[in-house]
Amino acid sequence: VSRRTGHVVDWGAGIRAAWDFGEEAAQQRLAKFVAEGLLRYERRKGSVGAAESVSRLSPYLRWGELSPRQVLHAVGKSHSKSFVQRLLWRDLAYFQLH
Repeated sequence: VSRRTGHVVDWGAGIRAAWDFGEEAAQQRLAKFVAEGLLRYERRKGSVGAAESVSRLSPYLRWGELSPRQVLHAVGKSHSKSFVQRLLWRDLAYFQLH
């Protein structure tokens, strides 16, 4: 509830508009990234403001709708060294912190 107006504020509206939830959506996002985004990711890695070159897989990995193994298998032999390296570091860091 907004203190100023007294109306109920839908704080989740932005995230619902930006993400499709569920395992099916995760699989679709992964397929799209492998088909269209992986090469862009490799070319633009580390670029500040390169929003079009990110995978957008993090929430699916975080909530278990995708596993790192599924992503690794989908990337396959694409020779995307930096993406695979970052995926492995992400998984390692998660287990080190939890």
